[in-house]
Amino acid sequence: MRTNFAISATGHLFFPDETPASRYVIFAERRAHAVKLSIKPHAPPVALVKLLRHIRDIKGQILIESRTAHAKKLVLETAEACIYIGRLALANYEQAHQAVMTSDIAFWSDHHSISNHTAAPSTRIANIPKEITSLANMRLGELDTATALTHFTQAQMQQATFIYPDADQNLHIGKMPPTLIWPPESYLEAEAHSDWAPEPFSQWLRLVCEVALAARKPLLHFGQFHMQHTKSHQLPEFDGLPSHINPGETNPSETNPSETNPSQINPDDRKPNETSASQINPGQIDTATPPQKADFIRLLYPLTADKEKPDNYRLITLAYRLSDAAPIL
Repeated sequence: MRTNFAISATGHLFFPDETPASRYVIFAERRAHAVKLSIKPHAPPVALVKLLRHIRDIKGQILIESRTAHAKKLVLETAEACIYIGRLALANYEQAHQAVMTSDIAFWSDHHSISNHTAAPSTRIANIPKEITSLANMRLGELDTATALTHFTQAQMQQATFIYPDADQNLHIGKMPPTLIWPPESYLEAEAHSDWAPEPFSQWLRLVCEVALAARKPLLHFGQFHMQHTKSHQLPEFDGLPSHINPGETNPSETNPSETNPSQINPDDRKPNETSASQINPGQIDTATPPQKADFIRLLYPLTADKEKPDNYRLITLAYRLSDAAPIL
């Protein structure tokens, strides 16, 4: 990264001589072998996602100074810093939509130590589906993407969602499981659209995916959200190779097989975020059916080897409603 940079509330990257300081919500500066980040209160999620994309390749420590009512100064490794920043973004986004969602993220490696977290469903630890445990315990982090994909069984390929970035780092779904109970059938059967689910859920899902790709370690996303429909339905078939596989790659479905723990950090930014809320589409939630509150758990497994270019990164996700282990996006 360049020595210093700043990010505006709209998520644009600047260098110090390009814009007045008053427009910054995030400022980063290189200090010897570390990077110091100054984050203003309630920085919008779009700015925090831009920050995640910019710092994920940093080697060394990151000093975070959060200028909130309860100011914090943390010294974290890159992955832990990404989790902390991701939780700030998630808290700010969910504050504007707290009637329909509340959740948290943590490293899979910490899942035994977060059983009492207030955002987590009480049954989370006892009822983690075996499919999540099986995928989470795979050791694929250092493998290039093509090789890592060959380690997936046909059953895992069938059950998982595969997500990939384009050249501009925008995320797309290459493949979904054939049977889901959410998003709503009526939404998926509508005319072609770029959103993954009815808003505000599409941006919510994209946000946690950005955190997983930046942290480069398997993550859990867990909590509650209001489902609009629960009827199981079949998704459209994908023709040919799933778009998460680059030309020339093997199709895995045809193969056999520091002192502060970021998971304990409780961001104090759950106050209303006027900047981000004003930019959020109120959404397309179907109010004809009373919303159903559901406990859920989602595993996000990134394939982000150091040798890979960012546009070759892949993210594999598995998600379930916990009451009956029914699959969701």
